[in-house]
Amino acid sequence: MSYQCTLSNGDVATIKRRDSSRAKRLRLTLAGGEITLTVPAGTTERAVEAFLQEKSDWIQDKWRQLLRTREQYPDIATDTKAHYDEHKDLACQQARQKVDYWNVDLQLSFNEVRVRRMKTRWGSCTGKKNLHFNYKILFLPDELQDYLVVHELCHLMHPNHSADFWTAVEDILPDYQIHHRTLRELT
Repeated sequence: MSYQCTLSNGDVATIKRRDSSRAKRLRLTLAGGEITLTVPAGTTERAVEAFLQEKSDWIQDKWRQLLRTREQYPDIATDTKAHYDEHKDLACQQARQKVDYWNVDLQLSFNEVRVRRMKTRWGSCTGKKNLHFNYKILFLPDELQDYLVVHELCHLMHPNHSADFWTAVEDILPDYQIHHRTLRELT
């Protein structure tokens, strides 16, 4: 089920509904190229409509962001298994090249580099020192690819987002905050 919200400029935003027996409150999220409304069990349709009305500014802002992303990065907005299958090998090569490039100076040990089809994340570093990247790294500009790889490499030193972690990222990429914000907008 989904909802259609008419925005002030006449556009119609589609919001996917996800019912949840575990959720405690209504929640809107933007991930994987779509806006999703999480609805706790027992929530009335009237409460859902009131919530959507209350959040109309947020919806409008995020819908514009989605449209910009789709225009600027059409491959990032695409989320199909066929798209993943078509690009995963080249994406893995690209991620591996970037990891090798940045790790020349860092000399950090890790086990493997993989790409995956991720809806809400750009990368991860596992406890087993495996580096995983969203296959859509392939479609990012170089500076965002670099930031993403440096971010995950720094997790090999600091497996959290502590002040020490961010200091390590900043030591390598002094302007990392710009790239961090941009990637968050593309998720």
